[in-house]
Amino acid sequence: MTPNTEEKLRQLIDHPPEGSAIAEAKEFGVDLYSILENLKLTPAERFRRAAEETDFVQRIRGNIGTANS
Repeated sequence: MTPNTEEKLRQLIDHPPEGSAIAEAKEFGVDLYSILENLKLTPAERFRRAAEETDFVQRIRGNIGTANS
């Protein structure tokens, strides 16, 4: 993503057209900046990040299960 494209997307997120899907998502509480940051990653980087987050959640769930025993 070029810096110019990123800047245009940031402006669109900050000032979405009234009634647009972006405006509705923003109003609903969707973290559009998180989506933008994710789009800057390659598919391999997104996959690696998702795998790391999955591992983290599984470790936490395992620790909670042992703490409640």
